[in-house]
Amino acid sequence: IIALPMWVVMIALGRYSRLSRRDWLTTLILATAVIANVAFAYASIRRVPGSLPLKEFVDLYVRLLAEAVDEARGRKPEPKPDVKVDLPVDAHLPESWIAREGLRLEAYRRIAEAENLEQLADVRAELNDRYGELPPQAEELLTVAELRFVLGPRGVRTVQYLNGQVRIEPFVLAESEKVRLQRLFKGSIFKPATFTALIPVPRDPEAGVARWLLGAARELLADD
Repeated sequence: IIALPMWVVMIALGRYSRLSRRDWLTTLILATAVIANVAFAYASIRRVPGSLPLKEFVDLYVRLLAEAVDEARGRKPEPKPDVKVDLPVDAHLPESWIAREGLRLEAYRRIAEAENLEQLADVRAELNDRYGELPPQAEELLTVAELRFVLGPRGVRTVQYLNGQVRIEPFVLAESEKVRLQRLFKGSIFKPATFTALIPVPRDPEAGVARWLLGAARELLADD
C-alpha cells in the first residue's frame, strides 16, 4: 500500500525531474530498500504494546526516503546548532497528557528533529490537535526548543541562569545590538573578549524565565 504511490512518485521524478539516469536509479534502489525495511519493521512490532501507530510509521518512512534521495544526490543535512540550555524550568511531556510511553517518546523525537521554527510550530499544532491543550510543562519544553533556534544562529552554545541573571555565550552581536542590549536591559554586560552577555532577569517573571528570555532575545535581535 505504501510502496505503490511512492513508486509512482519515483517514476515521475525520473521522467520529469533533472535527476540524471544514474541518480534516479540509485535513488530508486535506496527507496526500495527503505520500503522493504520499514514494512518489515512495522510488521514485526505492530503487535507490541506502545508501538507507533501506522501514521507515525509512515512519517518515519517518508523521512527516511527523503534522506535516501538527499544521499543519492550527494546532499548532507546541515547539523543543527547544539545549544545547551540550563534554566529553572519544568520542561517535559507529562504522563497525564500523553499516557502511552511510546507516543511520548515519539513526541519528544518530533520536537528534537524539528529543523526550524516553522517545523516546530507544526509539531506544536499537531500535538495540540492530537492530545488537547498543551500543559505548562509541554509549553516550557517547546519554548526552550524555540529559544535554541533563535539564539543558535548567533553562535550561542550555552545559556545558563545563575544568581538572577542569564549568561549567554558565545553571543555574536552587531555593534548596534550591543547598544540595544544595554538600553533594553538595564545592568546588562557584554564582554567582547569572550563574546559573553550577562542579562539580569526580573524577579519572578509572569510567564517564567524561559518565555521571558525568548521574548527578550527576539526584541534584542529584531531587525532595525
